[in-house]
Amino acid sequence: MDVLVHALHLVPNQANPSSAGPSGLAPHGIIRTTSQALFRRAVEIHIQHDGVVYRLRKTSLGKLILTK
Repeated sequence: MDVLVHALHLVPNQANPSSAGPSGLAPHGIIRTTSQALFRRAVEIHIQHDGVVYRLRKTSLGKLILTK
């Protein structure tokens, strides 16, 4: 899980600056990261949630697909 901790750092909210707080970060309860930070060189990530493993994959067209 070390990789995930590094990938989930707070980044400035550039998509909608008016919703950013005084520090320029996204509001509480939201963590923004990039797909590049999550995937690094991988094409698939396995995420365990409530005892179920989900697969997050990148397609050849650059889209993301989340499946059980």
